[in-house]
Parts: sequence; structure tokens; C-alpha cells
Amino acid sequence: MTRHLVPVLTAALALADAAHAFTTRVCVNLEGTYADAGWALTNGVVEDYWPKPQAFRPPYGARYRVKRGTTTVSEGYLGDGFNGTAGCTPTFNALSQSHTLWVWSEGLVQSNNMVSQDAYRRVRSISSLFTPTTFETILNITPSGSDPLDTERVLDVFGAYGAGAFALYRHAGGETGNWYYFYRCECYDNGGTCTILGTPYGTDCQCNANPPTCSAHANKTNDAITNPYGTWNVSTITPEGCNRKFILIHEMGHQIARNITNGAANGGNCNYTGLHPCDTAGHAMWSVENANCAYNEGFADFYAADVWNTHSQLDCAFKYFTYNIDTQQVWIDRDGPMLDCAADDGPDPGTARDDFSNGQNVDPQHPMQANWFDKCQENWMNYVSTEVDWTRVFWGMHTDGASPPSFTTIAQWLRDCGVVGVDTAYYDLDLCAVNVGGTLDANWNANVPATGHNIDQ
Repeated sequence: MTRHLVPVLTAALALADAAHAFTTRVCVNLEGTYADAGWALTNGVVEDYWPKPQAFRPPYGARYRVKRGTTTVSEGYLGDGFNGTAGCTPTFNALSQSHTLWVWSEGLVQSNNMVSQDAYRRVRSISSLFTPTTFETILNITPSGSDPLDTERVLDVFGAYGAGAFALYRHAGGETGNWYYFYRCECYDNGGTCTILGTPYGTDCQCNANPPTCSAHANKTNDAITNPYGTWNVSTITPEGCNRKFILIHEMGHQIARNITNGAANGGNCNYTGLHPCDTAGHAMWSVENANCAYNEGFADFYAADVWNTHSQLDCAFKYFTYNIDTQQVWIDRDGPMLDCAADDGPDPGTARDDFSNGQNVDPQHPMQANWFDKCQENWMNYVSTEVDWTRVFWGMHTDGASPPSFTTIAQWLRDCGVVGVDTAYYDLDLCAVNVGGTLDANWNANVPATGHNIDQ
């Protein structure tokens, strides 16, 4: 009998260990703060997705690894939102003991690659210890670095990844296999110049104060990065812009437009030499721009608006990062106005479409009209427009009626139309809309005033 004691005991222990093993998964949430979230317009309109300034949100599609000691028990990409899998690992075999989960600021979302990097062009990682529970473990992580400054960088990188991955999850324009980059540029106090390690990002960040700070205007998409898979457009993010979800996705919208239209919708000349007789503000949502520039900028604004708002309402909230003469002090106090980007009258008829949604001063020299561009009409201002009006036209096209065109359908329309003229963007797209027909053409016509006025005189 004694001879058989050890094998029997070993078998019993093996059965005991197996009894403690179970199948589970981990659902990850990252804590991040967006400075441009949470403010309601004076008519009650507010953005719908992650409206709280600080909240936990799933890192859609991020690359992850789970280890138990030195053994990797699961690795791959977190779910990107289908069937309740947002931010969750696939199921794996676990034990009731400590595990470590790593998440990287890169991932695969809607079959596209999303990458956020720091000033050294590095993908960052964060980790957390946890003990798995049966079926599912909810793991909330606050990104942190090696010191307070590094923690700020990590928060910026993961804030950009979180916003960008959610944007790709919602609207990838039907594209697959593309790379989308956010690159965090650094600003150093070194005599008034900004230093970014490596090229070609050396001119993206402008030090304009003492001590130097990076301007929020330095979010550029006119650079590219080359890797073994090709050359890709890059959005740089400055310290002031890293936690602004609307401007982040505006910049990503330029990358989306470039990819889904094969380069047709990519930039434009925004340096219109004429002065707006009512309001000069440089390059801004309300500034006078050549038609092709306003079209491209308006599409990027529309993409950000579409990402952060649902279509179940007639209104649309967009948080801008600056203000003009027509905005009330309340928007100045909130570091910029909220824009009602709906191209129709929304819940507050007669005012919801005006300017920056009721956030305007009553000024006889700046009467509020149906379209921003109608604020000041001059015969010599031909073939120029503003991106705020283009934004509203795109939004109305995409949300009007029972079966409006999808984002992908709109993207294919812009792709097939090709490069538009500097001053004929409306006329070119109008002809292409006729060729598409259906609800796209109908919604285009319904949201563009007669002869295209307000987006192309």
C-alpha cells in the first residue's frame, strides 16, 4: 500500500489545482481627463460621449499582455466595442493568485492601427496587478509615469490613444489596414525654441512665451512618418492640446480624410489675403478661408463632432478652444465657446444655429444670421467661406431624415469626387452629389442654401 501513496497523493494535488483554475477575462478602463468636456450650451445641448471632464473609459483595441509570474497567459488586442467586448481581453485560463496586466498606447481598431507616442517616438505602457475573478475582472487604471512630469506625458499619450481609438471604433470610413498616429511634441525652455528629438517634427511646436509654452495651434497634420509599411500622416499633439478631445479628433479627421479619399481631401490654402470686414481672427472656425480650405477644415470639425455626438437628436455640441468678439464672457471663462454644430434648428428654434449657440453678445454690428458667413456680406468676397458653416452642412447631411447617408457613404462621395478647386469646392461637390443621388444628394441640397451661399459665394 505504501508504494502507491506518492502517485495517489500527486494525482489528488493535481485535481485540487485543476479545481482552482477557471476561465475569465479582464475588461480594462483607463482614467483620463479631457479639458473640453462637460460644458453645456445655453440651450442645454451637450456632447454625448464621455461628457464628464474626468472618467474611466475603455482603451479600444489596445495591445495587452497578462502574465502570472513569468508565464504569459494571454496577449493580443483588447476588444474594440462589438458585442460588449470594448476594452476586454478574450477569455483565458486563470488561477486565484496575482496576475499582471500591461496595456500599450498602440492597438488595432476596426482593422486599423492606432498609435500614440511620446517625444522620443516611444509607445508607452502601463501595468496593474490584479487577482482574477470568475468570468470577468473590471480593472480601472490611472496611467502614471516615473515622476510627475513623466506622469503628465503618459496621461497625454493615453488620453490621445483613448480618444483616437474611440474615434476609429465609431468611424473608420470603411478603411482597413491604415496607420493613425498621434505624436506628443515637447516644448523645452532653451532660449525660445522647441526641441523635438528626431525629424521631421522639428517645426510643429512653437515656443511663444517666456517661459516657452507650446501653442495649441501646433497640432499639425502636414508631416508624415515612414515605417516599413509605408508613409503615413501624423498628428502632433502639444501639452495644451493633448487633453482636448475635440481638437485631437479634428486633427485625426485630417488623417481620416487623407486616407479615405486617397489624398483628395488633404489640406488647402487657408491664407486668404482679404480681410473679413467684420471679424479677423487668423485661421479659426469663423475666419474667411478659401473654399477648399474651409471644406477640408470643416470636414475635420464634422468628424470630431460626429465622434462625440449621437444622431438621435437634432443638436450637436462642439467645444472650441478659442473665442471671438461675439462670444460672451461665459465662454471666455470656459476657455472657448461651445458651438451648436447642427445644420438645422435643433431644440431651440431660431437660435440653435446662430453663431456659437446662444453664446454671443447682442451687438448691432454683429447681427446673428442663419449662417456665420452671412454676418457680413461684401460683393468682393467671392468663393470664400468659413469652416463652421461647412461643419454644419456636413452634420445636417449625415443626420437628417429617417435613413441619412452613413459616414462611409459620405467618405466615398468625397473620394470619388476627387480634388476640388481652390474657390469652387461647393460647385465641384454639388455636381458629384448629383451623380450619387439618393438621400445624400437630397440632404446636401437641404442643408446648403440656394446657390451654395455660406460655403461658396
